[in-house]
Amino acid sequence: MKLKNRIYDTKLIEWQQVKDIQPHNLKIPYNYDHLKQSILKYGIAKAYDVCVIDNQMYWIDGHTRTDVLKELLSDGVEIPKKLTANFCEVANMQEAISILLDVHNQRQNPIDQEVFDEWRDEVDFDVNEIALNIKPAELDLTSETDLDENEEKGISNKSYFLNVRCDSEQHAQELYEQLISKGLDVKIIN
Repeated sequence: MKLKNRIYDTKLIEWQQVKDIQPHNLKIPYNYDHLKQSILKYGIAKAYDVCVIDNQMYWIDGHTRTDVLKELLSDGVEIPKKLTANFCEVANMQEAISILLDVHNQRQNPIDQEVFDEWRDEVDFDVNEIALNIKPAELDLTSETDLDENEEKGISNKSYFLNVRCDSEQHAQELYEQLISKGLDVKIIN
């Protein structure tokens, strides 16, 4: 097997001219404020990923950053007209969406399942071809009693993994105690 380097160019782009592939509200903005504070503290420290389809440039990665930058711009913050972007080779919109979801979005940012379904219907891309296991962002904190009742009823108790970044050790401890009180197995990784 030979891996392909899809990044064929890196250059400055007029970031406000790039179009979105994904719907504006696809991602649940749980880390929006953290991202905003990070940008205010460090500036633009990460290149965008874009692709070109039919002579139009689209975001593959950077949708939320762009929303933050637009907000900061409206608040009077000076933002360079051009920012660095990596150009990713894609064959078509289907492949761009596959890369957007499987490489950039799904693993780090929960996706609103309803918005995803509407987008899929609107753009008409093949979820099976993308081969993702999209999971709704909701977390059902089922109690141990419910788990026992489910087992008696023959309902499968699937395992789910949750990666949570907390703002403080105290917040992590509070969340840990809440999850433990619901009868869940919890492992803290520092």
